[in-house]
Amino acid sequence: MTKSKKPARKAQPKADRAPDSATALGDGSMKLLALECWRIKKLIPEFAANRKHLVLQTSVGKMIDTLAALGVAIDDPQGSEFKDGMTLNVAVFDNSDQLEIGQRIVSETLSPNIFIRDKLANTARVIVSVGKKDGLHGT
Repeated sequence: MTKSKKPARKAQPKADRAPDSATALGDGSMKLLALECWRIKKLIPEFAANRKHLVLQTSVGKMIDTLAALGVAIDDPQGSEFKDGMTLNVAVFDNSDQLEIGQRIVSETLSPNIFIRDKLANTARVIVSVGKKDGLHGT
């Protein structure tokens, strides 16, 4: 009697599975990644003389777009008018003779607002310039 061989089983491809040590990004990790992307984006103009700055700019843009697809938004308030009641952490109010008296502008962002799934995860830390220029100056 001849022993019949069992048909060879085809190897089943393993499903793509992350190693056990890998975990999904948590909100804290996404916030940190968003903050670092913002920092790099702010520094890129300083490297404009280097042709490779465009590659870096593209890469950072893709990372920010990926974060946005995951529900992370980065909001830099620099240049906006400062109003009482805004959710900002003001590091300093800086007098400016470039602005009219009473005018208040966010002149520098030290860290941006970061929203994760429409919830504020990081409050922007800013410097606000306060106008001290008298409109009647020189009369």
